[in-house]
Amino acid sequence: MEHEMHHNKHGFTFFRTITLKIPGIAGGNSGTEFSFPDLGDLRYARTVALEVYCAEDSAYAFPEAVPVLPVAQLPLVCLVLNTNDPEKNNQGADGRFTSTIDSVRYWPLSALHRINSNSSTPYVYEMLRWANTWIVWQKSTVKIAPGGLNNTSDLCIYLGIYYTFFNVDGKPVKRT
Repeated sequence: MEHEMHHNKHGFTFFRTITLKIPGIAGGNSGTEFSFPDLGDLRYARTVALEVYCAEDSAYAFPEAVPVLPVAQLPLVCLVLNTNDPEKNNQGADGRFTSTIDSVRYWPLSALHRINSNSSTPYVYEMLRWANTWIVWQKSTVKIAPGGLNNTSDLCIYLGIYYTFFNVDGKPVKRT
């Protein structure tokens, strides 16, 4: 599901959610690293912003209807994102991607949670905008503190991503 958000000099910006299921296991899941699936529709997308949602924001991640990680468990989880940059061809235009690196490492999910509705005066933090980040989802992971989330039923990490298929100069990125 993608929604067009706005148009600016850098092209259209879209939004979709990303769900990473942490399976429940009898006795509690003690896993400490989980990989994102290949998100083919985002393969050549430039990330504009990323945020995390918790159970207090949305009880379930749709369309799968998986319960969402509660805010109290955010400090247990961080992101490791593999990123890359499109190579320039001999005409200076963005081309295919050829290598990736762990350029965003150990970023606490709590830093991406913008909504605070658990106080007498609810508020939303300003969204952190990204300039030129291309995430390779199938090579990216979440790391969980030792002992895991100890969940006996399925939970999920629920992210919202704002993205575009234009480079920072406003030119379309080659997607084939």
